[in-house]
Amino acid sequence: MQHNKAFQSTRLRRAAEGGVSFPREKHLQCRKINTRIWIFMRLSIYKAYILIAIIFLSGCSTIESKQKSLVISGNIELPILLENDKYWLDSGPLFISSLSPLITYRVINKSEIEFAESEKTVYNFIKSSFSNPEGISEESFYNSHKDYKLTKNNNNNIELFILSNREESKAYIVSESIDFGIEILIQDSDSLSVINKLSKGIKLL
Repeated sequence: MQHNKAFQSTRLRRAAEGGVSFPREKHLQCRKINTRIWIFMRLSIYKAYILIAIIFLSGCSTIESKQKSLVISGNIELPILLENDKYWLDSGPLFISSLSPLITYRVINKSEIEFAESEKTVYNFIKSSFSNPEGISEESFYNSHKDYKLTKNNNNNIELFILSNREESKAYIVSESIDFGIEILIQDSDSLSVINKLSKGIKLL
């Protein structure tokens, strides 16, 4: 009797103190639950870190992949096709963005058209030559491209005349808003797919 009373008083004291004892099985079960909660929280934190890293890297790749461009005389902006670590300037004026495949940008000014014995503006000469050539100069210019397939494109007051064959592609870019034209040449069997990107990146300034 005294032993039972002592046992009951011990249980009552622990209950009053908030220290009710549990069987060993329940104690182990609680430890497992706490461990799972801890692991879940740690995994959640790691997932959050990974998500932040993915967003950061995506942002970096977006910045790095931004298209580089070439501005000519402060009037027109062109995308640089097949970007490189270095670029070359030559007489012409000529801008070379790639050597393999060869990609060149050349400015056609009024003096070049006058040398061809034409009084027209660069815009009118190029457009007339590929639409309805007039006179020896325009017919000669048009005939020099007979082996090319011609595609015309008008984009925001900028006209593109794209010519291509198996070996190379050319683009003549003119606009009534500027007093010069631009010739882009790509010497490569896959040049047409590259030069077609021009229509998306050209704009007047």
